[in-house]
Amino acid sequence: MFDRGVSTDWDVTPLVAATGSGVGRWTRLFTATGVAFLVLWRVGLLVGLPARSGVDFAVLGFVLHVVFGHAYLLVPAYFGRVHPPSRLPGVHLAFAASGTVLLTASGAAAVSETVGVAGALLWCSGVAVFLGSLAWSVRGAVRDPFADVSNRAERAAVLAVPVPFAYLVVGSYDLLATQTTVPRLLAASPAGVSHLFATGVAALLVFVLGVRLLPRFLGVDPFAVPAIVVLVAGGVGPGLLAVSLWDGWLFRAAAAVEGTAVVVFFAHAVVLFGRSDRRRVGLSGILAGLAAGAVAVVVAGGVAAGWLSAARIEGHVALVLGGFLTVTVAGFLVQFYPPSVAESPDTGDATTRAALAALLAGAAVEASGLAFGIPALTSAGRVLAAAGAVAFAYVLLAVVVALEVR
Repeated sequence: MFDRGVSTDWDVTPLVAATGSGVGRWTRLFTATGVAFLVLWRVGLLVGLPARSGVDFAVLGFVLHVVFGHAYLLVPAYFGRVHPPSRLPGVHLAFAASGTVLLTASGAAAVSETVGVAGALLWCSGVAVFLGSLAWSVRGAVRDPFADVSNRAERAAVLAVPVPFAYLVVGSYDLLATQTTVPRLLAASPAGVSHLFATGVAALLVFVLGVRLLPRFLGVDPFAVPAIVVLVAGGVGPGLLAVSLWDGWLFRAAAAVEGTAVVVFFAHAVVLFGRSDRRRVGLSGILAGLAAGAVAVVVAGGVAAGWLSAARIEGHVALVLGGFLTVTVAGFLVQFYPPSVAESPDTGDATTRAALAALLAGAAVEASGLAFGIPALTSAGRVLAAAGAVAFAYVLLAVVVALEVR
């Protein structure tokens, strides 16, 4: 058991101890905050939230808040440690959440530029606290990080763990650079910064955790070669995309590299699912999210190669944010926070399955409407996705509350 009822099907004894240290509560608060941002994003699009602000809510708000919260448990555990009792995660949460809100607000035309600068400073301060806190928790650790590794695929995943955190640092710096006059490192535009966070941090962590955890969830052994291909391509692709976004041969090569990571990971997951007899709702959500990512890659590849109109790229963005990242991360959360913990018929597997289906179907319909210029279809998809977000939040927050009172 992980964090009072969060199941991972592998040896997580250090994580159980982390609950006693109080870090488990911060993990739940980060998760609840992330899910709140998911609802704000999906409902906000129905009332005119700018597209730029929607990206911030989706990536910085939902995905990365979930990542932050669970990193406080998972990263120290790699080194046989637990995060000690501390208020630093709370400071980080305050900085990250307020920074996300201000960055999202800065997308409105009538808002002063200082709002974006303040948001970027708060976000970067939160990242500094986060990384400093994790470094403090593992100081002096001598445990072999490969101690729990049972195959070459998992070894590669352990080696890849630092890469998304490096992208987090670079992306946060370049985020500040977009709001100020400091020189940039990788991203040449705000869209490049979004790609650093979405592909370099969020997607790469999906690959790293997927290689390590998905086979254990399914009770099967992973294949080393496709796992290594995914981790190498997923580690190199984001940097190339940020540098070259929409510009020439390097961008097309970067898109091919990142696309390879997404498609191979999806194909690997399909094979693993086919070898397993486990059909839990969270696992189905993960596979569905990965499928949306593969479709999004096909769309982006067609645009990059000139086979599809550039207007279709809006469909790619909707599929990546609303399908690949949202549904995949939601599926992992359902695995970590089983609906049965809430012990309520209103928050069971049926409700959870309906919520994930609405999130995925909504993203697909929205993407179709954006790609083909059909506003009514776009609106219908956003309504469906908003309903899915609200239902998912209802289920997950019920589980979080049940864990808090235990």
